[in-house]
Amino acid sequence: MIDFLGITHKGMFFMDQNYHGLFSEDMKNNTYNKANEILDESYAFVLEFLENHRKLMNSIVYYLLQQETLYKNDIENIINGDD
Repeated sequence: MIDFLGITHKGMFFMDQNYHGLFSEDMKNNTYNKANEILDESYAFVLEFLENHRKLMNSIVYYLLQQETLYKNDIENIINGDD
């Protein structure tokens, strides 16, 4: 997807795999570097989120191991401490 549609702070740009021969190596490298930057930022965000919500995550895992399926109201009860 990233090699098809690039999104940067400057906006979106179209990149079809069939036209890769039309792009310079510099453009390709910039695209791959931007993709890696997006992935690194996303990974860091998710890791921090999980670390900050470890107790909630452990509660959800505990109930999943007991019931195997949780519904919306089950998750809401866990979040609100109504378990």
